[in-house]
Amino acid sequence: MSALYWILVAMLLTVHLAMARRVATAAGRLGRSPIRWLAITICLSAIPATIVFYLDVKRRQRERLAERNAPAAPPPRGIARCPNCQAIIDPTESAGLPLKTCPRCHLPIEKVNLA
Repeated sequence: MSALYWILVAMLLTVHLAMARRVATAAGRLGRSPIRWLAITICLSAIPATIVFYLDVKRRQRERLAERNAPAAPPPRGIARCPNCQAIIDPTESAGLPLKTCPRCHLPIEKVNLA
C-alpha cells in the first residue's frame, strides 16, 4: 500500500474524530452525556445523534408552544396590573389602605384612559 493511501485514511479518521467531538459537544449543550455520544458517534456514525437531537428540539418546540397556548391563570383575588407601567400591584402590601397610585410609577390608577 502506498503512502497516499495511508494519508487518505489518516485524513478520514481525523475528520471522523472531529465530527464525533462536535457531536459530543452538542450533546453536552442539550443536557445529554457527551461521553456516551462520543462513543456512539465513533463506533457508529452521527446519524443516531442527528435523529435524537432533532427529536429533542421538536419536543422542546412543542412544549414551548403548549405553554404559550395554555390559558393564563387568573390573578389571585385583589392583585391587579397597573395600566400605566404594567407592574403587578398587590393591595395587601399597602397595609390595608386602598391604592390610589401605583407604587412603581406613582401615577393614579383610577383615572386612566385606556382608549
